[in-house]
Amino acid sequence: MGPAEVTPELMAAVAHKRVWAQDPEGSMARAKELCSAEDRVILIAYVEGKPVGMAEVQDYGQSVWRGFSVARLHNIQVDAACRRQGIGRKLFDAVVAWAAGRPHPGHLEWQASPAAIEFYRSLGLEPDYESDLKEYPFYDIDLRLR
Repeated sequence: MGPAEVTPELMAAVAHKRVWAQDPEGSMARAKELCSAEDRVILIAYVEGKPVGMAEVQDYGQSVWRGFSVARLHNIQVDAACRRQGIGRKLFDAVVAWAAGRPHPGHLEWQASPAAIEFYRSLGLEPDYESDLKEYPFYDIDLRLR
């Protein structure tokens, strides 16, 4: 599992199907641009050489008044046929490791879809419903405590 060369086949396999179908050229261009950025990574999970999952995380860097940075998990997804095999957990662990390995690590934050709440609970994380979108709970890991 790790960063991968962005190809149409890879994007079609792991990208959100609706977005990819509506704008394949734009999706490819964005993915290539994002993969070349030093402040983010798109991680790809493979099973028997086939891409079956992906995660995207970005480091927003340090703030003016704090000495640490905040990383944002933008998305994590695993092909429905490959779920409940530990792939999502491995992707999530890789996201946390990437964020913790950045200069000045501080927090890893994200909001999750209602369908992902049980996945995050299986990782020992509890949702915070006091966020701007009540149905999409907020999560925060203080990387300084790890």
